[in-house]
Order: sequence, then structure tokens, then C-alpha cells
Amino acid sequence: MYKIINFRFAIFSLVVFSKVFSQSMQDMQKMKSEYDKLKKNQMQINLPNQDIDDIENQSREMFKTNIFPYFDQSIEDSLDQRLKHYGYNFFTNRDTIAFWENLPTPPNYLLGPGDELVLSLWGETQLRKNYFIDRDGNIYDEKVGILNLMGKSIEDASSYLRDQYSRVYSTLNNPRPSTFLNLSLGKLRSINVSFVGNVNFPGIHPIHPFSDAINGLIQAGGIDTTGSLRNIQIKRNDRIIERIDFYNYLSKGELPNQIQLRDKDIVIVPNRFSIITIDSSIMRPGFYESKNGEKISDIIYFAGGLKPTSSSIIGIKRVVPIKNNKFSSKTTENYYINYTSAKNESVQNGDIILPISILPTISQVEIIGQVKRPGSYHYFKGMKLIDLIELGGGMNDSTFIKSIYLESAEIVRRDPTTKFEKIIKINLNNILNENGSGDIKLQNLDRFVVRS
Repeated sequence: MYKIINFRFAIFSLVVFSKVFSQSMQDMQKMKSEYDKLKKNQMQINLPNQDIDDIENQSREMFKTNIFPYFDQSIEDSLDQRLKHYGYNFFTNRDTIAFWENLPTPPNYLLGPGDELVLSLWGETQLRKNYFIDRDGNIYDEKVGILNLMGKSIEDASSYLRDQYSRVYSTLNNPRPSTFLNLSLGKLRSINVSFVGNVNFPGIHPIHPFSDAINGLIQAGGIDTTGSLRNIQIKRNDRIIERIDFYNYLSKGELPNQIQLRDKDIVIVPNRFSIITIDSSIMRPGFYESKNGEKISDIIYFAGGLKPTSSSIIGIKRVVPIKNNKFSSKTTENYYINYTSAKNESVQNGDIILPISILPTISQVEIIGQVKRPGSYHYFKGMKLIDLIELGGGMNDSTFIKSIYLESAEIVRRDPTTKFEKIIKINLNNILNENGSGDIKLQNLDRFVVRS
């Protein structure tokens, strides 16, 4: 029995000892690995010949300067968002203007199907009738018969109807007629005109028959900014009959030829093949379109001219054309010209024109203290102390002058050779007695102090 107990105790002790010993071994291995790691780091710190070079190389990489210029595309994008394309907003008043309200009939207007005619006879014969021109261009009168008016102007139609109606009303064509005829338009038909190319709403549009290219484009929704304002074409019977440059109209008020649109005409807005950017010290910055042979001064004129604060220096950023080398690519060059040279400098597609502003300068003198009107005043060349005193209210008030300490006033003047201001003592009695103190010439930024 005793042997069995000793055997069980031995087995129990062995199990406990093995678990404790294994745990201790794990802890010892962990501590050894931590010690080896710490020792390795310490050795790296204590080996200057090898590791200091590595540290310097790492520091060089960390503080290496990037020599390539920084380019931010958002700057270009913000420029595009801020500037506007010149002239295109003129054609956006599509639903706000009725151009034909109360307009007389154009002399070149040609009658067609759908037009309403108002025929009036007065004098010995009284008659008033309304007629609608049918699809064949005819009107019908029970006494005169069928009359064809297709393609006739109002003047030609009046002469034609007078001859036809004189067969019934003989007093119309007498040497001394006693009956008179008048022909006018009532309701008008729409004409169908095609607007193609870079327009906002391309297609066939029914427009007012009095329309020309300007109000026709407005009724059609205007021109897209990808389209040209300087080469708008009117095509009739497969032939270009007119090319219109709207810049002269928009900037000078010169109306293009009043080509009245007709049924089945085609208005073509081609692509805009040039874009000039003008910004900075200009009255109307934006994107403009140029034509061959135009000068930089022409674009400045379209942009409203230079601001009053603009200098005579104009910066040009220009795209250099690709040379006859398959490996070459477009680049830009920057240079400056004088405003007088802008009349001789041709503009190129892609130019960015930047008139330079005059830098603001401070040119003033100041009078403070016991004066009627203290403050800062404009300085001009040759300005004297007495001029500043007069601007500050003068010294002619015999009551107010009693409040001034006349024995000592001061001109505080900046001295560029030192860090301190220069003080010039002034006796105001000498100015009152006209002894010459008032003739002291002032300098820019002088401050005159009058004590009470």
C-alpha cells in the first residue's frame, strides 16, 4: 500500500515538474530572442564606419529636392471656368424677344403658301377682302377668278392685282383713277430653315418669314461654343450666297448684309478653328476667335481694350508649331511686346495674351494733430509744406490758431540710410510771418505733426 502511494506521488511530481520546466524554457527562449535583438540594435549604433553612411544616404533621400517644375492642371481648369467665350450669349434670348412685332413688311419678302392677304379698295368702289394663299400659290375671287401670287413681292403683287381687278372695276386704271387698291399682309406663314453644324439645336426649324441670319439663329437656340461666329454661311439652292462675320456686328454695330431667310434655306455654323485667350488687365477677358491676318491689337479691341491701370507691356504665351521632325512635339514660348507693337504682331491660334497691370504705388503725405482737417493727401512733385497746411485747413482762422502750439511743429521723414526717422523742427510763427519755412519741399510719405 505504501509503495503504491509513493509511486502515484512520483508520477504527479513528474507531471507538474515537466509543465513548469517547459513553461520556463519558453520564457527563457523569448527573453533570449529579445536580448539578441537589443544587442543587434546596439551594435548598429556603435558601428559608425558602416551605418553612418547608410543614415546619411537615407537622409539624403528624405530631403532630396524635386527639380521638376510643379504643374497643377486645376489652374488651367479654373481659368477655363472663369473666362467666357465672347459673343455666344447674344444668341440665347430665344423665348424673350419677338423681333417681328410691329415690323413693316420687308420689300424683298416673297409671298408663299399660308400667307394671308388683306385687299382693300376705296374711293368710288368700297371693298375689303381677306385671302389665304393655297399650296399652289393661288388665291380665288368669285369675280376675278384664280390669281397666282407665288414668289411675288408685295409691290409686284399689288401691281398684278390692280391689273386683274381693273377688268371688273374699271375705275382702278383710268388716267385719273377714282378707285384705289391697297394690299397688306395679315397672318404670316412660317418658313422651314435648316440649321446645321455647331448649333445648340440642329435640325429644321419653323421660323418667322421676316427672319434673317441673326434672329433665325436665336429662334434656333443659338450657337455652341465649338462653332465659329466669324464664318456663318447661308446656303440656298446648293450655293453659298453669304458668309457672315458676327464680330463686326457685336463689337462695331455693323450689321451684316440683310439676307432674308427663305423656305428651305440652310444656315451652316462650321467649326471654330482658332481660340485666343486674353486675360489680366483687359476690360473683357475671355476666349476669342481670330481670322487670318488679324493682329494682337484687333483681339484687344474685341476684348474692350486695355484697362486704365494697364501698362504698355503685353505678355504673349504662344504654341510653337510642330517642325518637320517626327520626334518633335508642340511646345510653348513666352515673350513680351510693347502695346505699339501689337498692331504689327500677328495673332496665332492658341495664343494667350496677358496685358500687364501697373503696380500700385503709395504717393501721399500726412498732416495730423491740431489741424482742422487731418488726414492723408496726395503727394505731387514739388509739393511744399505750405501746400499741405492749406489742404489741412490752413492757418487763417484767428480763433482756431490760438489752440495751436506755434513754437514747435515737426516734419517726420523716413531716412533710407538708417532704421530711424528724421525729425525736422518747424516754427509755425515763421510761416505766419512768411519767413520762408512754408517753402520747404516735402518728400513722399512725409508726416507733418502740429501740436495743440
